[in-house]
Amino acid sequence: MGIPAGWQWNKAQVVDHAPGQQIWLVQREYRHDYSRRAGTWWVGAAYLTGIEDGQVWVERVSRHITTVAEAAAAITPAAVHRAHTEGRQVLRQGDVWLVELRRGQDNFDALPSSHTFDVVRRMLCHRQHGELHVPFRARAYSNLNVAGSWGD
Repeated sequence: MGIPAGWQWNKAQVVDHAPGQQIWLVQREYRHDYSRRAGTWWVGAAYLTGIEDGQVWVERVSRHITTVAEAAAAITPAAVHRAHTEGRQVLRQGDVWLVELRRGQDNFDALPSSHTFDVVRRMLCHRQHGELHVPFRARAYSNLNVAGSWGD
């Protein structure tokens, strides 16, 4: 999902902010004139945005979401929610989540190209986020796409 036609960041509103964190939910709804034939329609968008490790990030979410917590839940892969419910360990580095495996093999070879995994030191590395120690066998997931199979 991209930016809708007619979107203007300077007219967007912050509708929620995570206390003590640099995370905001930004929304805008407006009428957009598509054409004489199609007419004018209500359009809009919402974006979860923040600053982490000195980097600004933005993820588009449903415009019907009204809180940072809802937006964060919406961009988290289902397998990560399931792992939390089952009491498994979960680590996150940027857009990658590492879920503790009960069985099976790590899938670090399927990580996005921006991440590398040092098998000897068990470190997940990314130039913007630094290193993250992974003390358990894990399956990697991304909020952009799955790094490997969903089944664990």
